[in-house]
This record gives sequence, C-alpha cells and structure tokens, in this order.
Amino acid sequence: MKKVIIIIFALFASAISYGVDSEEYLIGVKPEFVFELGGAFAPVLSYNFFGVSVDVKYYPKPRFATGINVSWLGKNISETFSYDIEKPYLNYTVIGWINQYDLFQKERIRVNLNINNGLAVSQLADNDVKETYSYWTGWGG
Repeated sequence: MKKVIIIIFALFASAISYGVDSEEYLIGVKPEFVFELGGAFAPVLSYNFFGVSVDVKYYPKPRFATGINVSWLGKNISETFSYDIEKPYLNYTVIGWINQYDLFQKERIRVNLNINNGLAVSQLADNDVKETYSYWTGWGG
C-alpha cells in the first residue's frame, strides 16, 4: 500500500511539473522543476539489483539541481539468512534527497554527478507464500 501511495504522489508531481528539453537547457533557459523516470542499479550483498528510479528536482542554477529521489529494486536470491524460506526475494527501497551537478550535456547524452542522502530499506520476502483472500458478499448465503 505504501508503494501505491508513493507512485500516486510521483504521478501527481509529474502532472504539476514539466520536463526540460536539451535545447532549452543549452540555450540558457533557466529550468524550474524536472521530473525524471529511469532505471536504477545497486550492488547489495554481492547481488546486482535492477529497478525503477523516480526523481523530482528543482534547478536553482542552470547546472545544479536538488530534489527527491525514490528507487524500487528487487531480486530473487539464493541466500535465506538462516530463515525457513523456500523462494527468497529481496526488496530494496531507497528514499533520499538528491543533489546533482551536470558536468556535460548535449542533445542526446548527459553526464552528471549525484550525491543522494537518504534512507535505504531492505525487506526479505518468500515468493513461495501466497496469501489468499476470501470474502462474503451477503447475497445467497
């Protein structure tokens, strides 16, 4: 449920902000807010995690940005950490404050330096356990 709320917030933030084209950036138009959706990579516990990253940033100066970063990563792993788990799965969520400096940007490529201060949470789950829900509608007993 928390992931759904965060995704809805990110979608709402994208509706009230706008992206900046590379051409606008290069001709000196000062950007205000930027919404970015992209891939994420994190090496955790000798595993390579891949996932989705969402950034909402504000550019107070043309090459410096600051804002919020949220990343969701996950992977099936073999390590059970001494728990009775059939199919271990590790969720990795990162929420942080991002500071970015753009080193180089052209029409199709951008290179930047990021510092992300935040909170990383790992959750070990079992993909073999599936919960079923049953309900009664009140019609016909």
